Amino acid sequence: MLVGFGPAMKPTGEIADTIFINGNVYTVEAKQPWAEAVAIAHGKIVYVGDTKGVKKYKKKNTKIIDLKGKMLLPGFVDSHLHASETVNSLYSVNLVNVRTIEEYIQTVDKYAKEHSDLEVIHGAGWSNTLFPPTGPTKELLDAVVKDIPVALISEDYHSVWVNSKALEIARVTKDTQNPDGGVIERDGNGEPSGTLRDTATDLVLNKLPKFNTEQYKEALKTFQQLAASNGYTQVNDVVVPQQDAVIEALTTLEKEQSLSVRHNLALTIQPSEGEDRIPYVKKQREKLQGPLVKMNTVKLFMDGVIEGGTAYLHEPYNNKPNYYGVPVWEKTAYTHMIQTLDQENFQIHIHSIGDAATTETLDAFAAAQQQNGKRDSRHKITHLQLVKENDIKRFKDLGIIGVPQPTWFLKDEGYFSLAVDLLGEERANKQYPMKSFIKKGVLMASSSDYPITQGAYFSPLAGIQMGITRTDLQNTNSKHVLNPKEKVSLEDIIKSYTINGAYANFLEKETGSIKVGKKADLVVLDKNLFEVSKHDIYKTKILLTLLEGKETYRHTDFH
Repeated sequence: MLVGFGPAMKPTGEIADTIFINGNVYTVEAKQPWAEAVAIAHGKIVYVGDTKGVKKYKKKNTKIIDLKGKMLLPGFVDSHLHASETVNSLYSVNLVNVRTIEEYIQTVDKYAKEHSDLEVIHGAGWSNTLFPPTGPTKELLDAVVKDIPVALISEDYHSVWVNSKALEIARVTKDTQNPDGGVIERDGNGEPSGTLRDTATDLVLNKLPKFNTEQYKEALKTFQQLAASNGYTQVNDVVVPQQDAVIEALTTLEKEQSLSVRHNLALTIQPSEGEDRIPYVKKQREKLQGPLVKMNTVKLFMDGVIEGGTAYLHEPYNNKPNYYGVPVWEKTAYTHMIQTLDQENFQIHIHSIGDAATTETLDAFAAAQQQNGKRDSRHKITHLQLVKENDIKRFKDLGIIGVPQPTWFLKDEGYFSLAVDLLGEERANKQYPMKSFIKKGVLMASSSDYPITQGAYFSPLAGIQMGITRTDLQNTNSKHVLNPKEKVSLEDIIKSYTINGAYANFLEKETGSIKVGKKADLVVLDKNLFEVSKHDIYKTKILLTLLEGKETYRHTDFH
């Protein structure tokens, strides 16, 4: 697809280390969207144009890669994930691919018997869709593990399922009050039943043994191999628990020159920490300005999740009249926190699922802008499951970036069915707008929310396809399309995974498109996305991933 790819971008005159020729190069640059050759020298792009013009950059040792029509794109950017949570898949019981309650218990039982020396059993991956609204019970776990605590995080990372020993160690009893922004699920007698939601999870998790720095190092190494194999070169990495250990692991890997993905960190502040935590994040910002690990962002949770009944809504839950969910922050404290962080020149990254949570967040951003003045803040709101139509224009007016997860754009038998029960048909069918934001001029930077999204759905190619089709990867039935008017174009969804993600990290002048002078963060695909069926995009292979011109992944099929 090289028709009209235009003149070469202005060359630099350098001799290249690597040259790509005969490719379908999609630059994501408006002035020259297409090219067929790219030259790289010292980790930067020095030429973008036709195959004939690139020859002058060749020297004796220049590596020539003949793409033979394959596609070259900027490296993909994931604008919201949790790389360090890979630790759960390595050092705890993994429930991600387990699909029944009985199998959950069998898996925990087997793990406990195979790891009899453990002081605690951590785990992750159980689904709210298999349990009643109050979640799983402690008795299910007590039947197989009584003597040591068990704490299993849900697949959305907003709930924890514990046994009686964990509750005993944490001293969570009938008399323990729900913390702000959290729920202790209870049985008919008011006793903790075994599930804790959102901030209530900390009541237990903070009292149990933690993962160590070495375990986080291994987890981050495993994550970056996975990321590179999916074409990612840059991530917005949100760190929630054990921030010191995660930071030590990341900075050690950076010093060892063992990192192969850019990490733009967001450190979370919880309401229980409040503004007392600001000196800590300021100190980390000063320290974390390395080549591949940077920190300028603070993450706040405004609400929970719909499936846990903790998303904060304008209209009540369908199954609970007069119940609107749980805002994590008290409104005045939330507004003041945002104003203060904004005044300190932090970028603010907000978790917001419910429409009321998003309205209050926009109100707080508006108040901060009024108090502190308008600046290039690039604040972000992620998830955006339900959004009031009149709030969408406010994103543009306030300069807020939207961070969606396109692989969640589907009608499945699990979460969509649950959403219908909890929200009603009308609201459930309006979930996850994206096109409406783009039409209003809002910059959208897509993400996976890994490890909540795993497997094939972690791939940006899966996200690109589902942003266009708004249905599952292998299901083309129009009945399963979620909110079809929100389908986006291929051009827009690619931008959301490349230049928009770089912009959201303040790196659009360095990465995010294929342009002379930018870092050579690139990915090679086996097919041109503009020529394959929209329902086959996810089948496209990542053949090669480069970070500043260095290979971080090569498919065995690519020679």
